[in-house]
Parts: sequence; C-alpha cells; structure tokens
Amino acid sequence: MEAKPAMNTSRALSLLLALAVAGAAGCPSDKERAAPEEAPTSKPTPSATAVASASGSTSNAASSIPAKPPTLRPVRYLESELKDAVRIFRAEGGVLVAMVDRVGRLDGSKVEWLGKVPPPPPFVGNTSFVYWVSGKYPDQIDVVFSSNNGRAPMPTYMALTGKGESYTFAPGGGAGGVIGFATTGESTLMLGYGWEGYETIRVRGPVLARVPTRPEPGGCKPGEVQHDEYRKGYAVVPDAYGASEDGTVILVGMLCGKRSAAEVWDKDGKSKIHELGEWLKETNYNTLLLHGAGDVSWIVAQGNSPILQYHEGKFAPLPVLPNLTTAFVSSNKVLHAVDGQSIYRYADGAFTKVADVVWPDRDMHIEEWGGTFYATVGGTLHRLEPAEPITYADGCKTPFVYLYDVSPKSEPNYSFPTTRKALATFDKVADIQLLEFVEGVRRLGIKVPDAKTGEAVIAHVRASMKDENPALLCYEPKTPRIIDMKK
Repeated sequence: MEAKPAMNTSRALSLLLALAVAGAAGCPSDKERAAPEEAPTSKPTPSATAVASASGSTSNAASSIPAKPPTLRPVRYLESELKDAVRIFRAEGGVLVAMVDRVGRLDGSKVEWLGKVPPPPPFVGNTSFVYWVSGKYPDQIDVVFSSNNGRAPMPTYMALTGKGESYTFAPGGGAGGVIGFATTGESTLMLGYGWEGYETIRVRGPVLARVPTRPEPGGCKPGEVQHDEYRKGYAVVPDAYGASEDGTVILVGMLCGKRSAAEVWDKDGKSKIHELGEWLKETNYNTLLLHGAGDVSWIVAQGNSPILQYHEGKFAPLPVLPNLTTAFVSSNKVLHAVDGQSIYRYADGAFTKVADVVWPDRDMHIEEWGGTFYATVGGTLHRLEPAEPITYADGCKTPFVYLYDVSPKSEPNYSFPTTRKALATFDKVADIQLLEFVEGVRRLGIKVPDAKTGEAVIAHVRASMKDENPALLCYEPKTPRIIDMKK
C-alpha cells in the first residue's frame, strides 16, 4: 500500500486524529491524557500480526482463517538498526522502510539499504525527510522527500533505483505535496500540487495521455474550482490517485469541490467521472486508494463509510465495518481492514476477523509480507507476534484496570494531578497503585489486589471522571513508573 505524505507538505501517511481539550470538570487535562478519540473505546484486546495471511485467492484466504483468531501484539523489530522516524510502505516486491533520509527493504532479519536522498540546499534546511516510497523492487523504486523547513518543504520526486525524471513541487517554497503515483505499462505518472495548482507529471517511461478533466468540461460552474492561466485545477479536486494492476488509473476527490467522485481511465485511456455521493459523503487527504488483482481497486474513508470497490467499470460498496480506522492490501493482493481493535480480511463478500490487537493504537500503520504483519508505532518498527489475551477471566492472578492513553504533551515525570484527585476519594485508595507504562505508547492504569476492587474502582472512575471508559484486564506492566498518590 502507498502511504500518504503528511501535513501541508504532503498527504497524511497515517490516519491521525487531532488532540482535543478535555474541558469537563473532573476529566484528565489535555496534558494528562490522549484525546478520547485516541484512546481505545473498549477493552484493549489483542494485537494484530502475523496470522498466516498469505493465500493465493480470496476464497482460499477465507478458508485459511483460523476458527479462533489469534491475539497479537507489536514487538520492537530491528531496534538497533531502525530507531526513530521509521515509516513502512509496501511496494511490489516487498515491504520498504524509510528512516529520515534513507530507504531500505526488509530482508529477513536485516534491512537491505537501497539508497539515500540528497540534503536540501543549505539556505533551505539541513535535512531531507522521506515521506513516500512506492514502485517495484528492485528496479523502479520511487521516493518523495521534503526539506525540514516548514516554509520551504519543496516536495521532490526522485527515482531511487532505475531511470526516472526528478521533479519538485513549489520549488521556491510554500505549500506543495504529492497526491499519488499511477503506473500503467512502462509509464509512471505523479499527481501533485504547488503554487501553480495541480499537475500530472510523467516521471518514468514513455509519455502517457491521462490528463484529468478540467473544471468546465467536467460540468463545474465558473468559480467553483480555482482554475485560470496561473492556477491549474481539475473537475475532481484530488485527494487520492493511483492505478490498478492492469493499468486502470483512478483519481478520487470532490467533484467541483462539492460532492465525492472518481475519474477513471481504463487501460486504453478513455476516462469517465463516477459520482460517489450515494455512499461517500466526502473525501479528504486521509482517503486511501488501494489496489488488488486485475482492475480491482478500493476507496477507503474513515469512520462508518463503506469501502468502495471498483471492478469492471463500476463502483459498489462493501459491507460496512464499524469504526474503520485504516486498511491495507496483503502481498497476495487481498484487502484487509482495521477497526482499531482487530484486523479483518475481505473475502467472498464479507469481512472476517483474522486477529485481535493487544493495546491497539489508532496511529498504527500496518503492512504485510509473506504472512507476517509489520507495523509502525510512534515512529518505531514492530513485528506483530502471537501473545496471550489480556481480557480478564476467572483465575487471573494479575487484575489490572486500564485508564487511558497518556497525551504526548505530558512531561516524562508528569504526576497526573486531575486523575489523582479523582482517585483520592476512592474508599480503598490505599489498596491500589497508579502506574504509567508503555505498550506502544505511554498509558495509565491501576494495579488492584483483586477483581472486586477493580470493579469498584472502575465504578468510581466512571462516576467522578466524565467520559472515561476504564477496563478490567488480566495484565501486569513490565517496567511501570509508580505515581505517588500522596504527592
């Protein structure tokens, strides 16, 4: 899957949710915890990973799903070689990783480094940052990188391997970014934007005529879409762009800036605009465009909108998967979806759970290769591995109450005064212990002596801390930080 660039210099790689301020009395402050949208909305159950995911067809994929989906959890992988600011991408031929300014391919228990991108001009910045990798391994790896200067990101395309023509959007500075790549035959097209508007650029292979429809021919009224001799615009204002295996090119966005649509070019180059408003209210920079076998592609939006499948000239909705956070395509071209708690595989017209996720993270980006799931959490690489469930059951010797994810704004030694104040009135406060621990991200919980005490503290938290959703687990943090309740 092609991850999307981030912020104003690119399209978002992962599906980031904005931090909200908890304003109600008794709620943890913004510094104290992550926003309610970022915290799990139910018990942090199993972690998604290497379920035997590879199978030759969607039918076989469905039959290979175990009767009881495994529990998986992210485990740091290649920690000594891949430290912070790691991103993963699936190209044809493997899972690729980017760490700041260099790109490599996961090769067993090591990284095969393929190359680095050049630094920006000295007057612009001192570091280049790779935010997009796609193409075919080993001879057609495409990268997009930007400078570390927010005012002059200058997003630049470069052929890391093979032959291609470099190109920079907004070379003089200002907003710019890449929306996607479309490969059909030997040609690769790149769609992006800069101060001159939207442009479709051929970066590899022979010239290919796949020019998006302009506003007026597309039925837009004057002024609906900015388009003049200085600013180039398209009828479908783009949010995602790509091509399926057979060369069908798709541009997804808002028709005339008002309603969701897709412009599709068949493999012969004939285009048609499809309106999608019946199923999809709107698109944005988080919208994903994924590709399966043949001409099959999928449009993925967040929330409760259905994933739309394109096949044989038509779009149709798949069954709705509630609380959808992201999706990806496995190495055998099977669609997978994630709801924050579990991973599902789409086969034979239905989504079937293939794994639960321990300590889910909404910003977790997942890719699969050869039956193993890899994920980035907080800028570090993990491999998803089998684990014991952490849901509470009779006989559990380590009852534990999960409270919430800690806000990244909190200092390392933050004392959580709002939470401590709420717990101070619990009648058995002397029997509990407030702990901060790390499971992918920083989290807060309470060690309790038994399930009865755990259930009592959960009831107390719900009564005194508005909108909280604590959960009783069977879990013991490995190296927690003890929060002094009397401090």
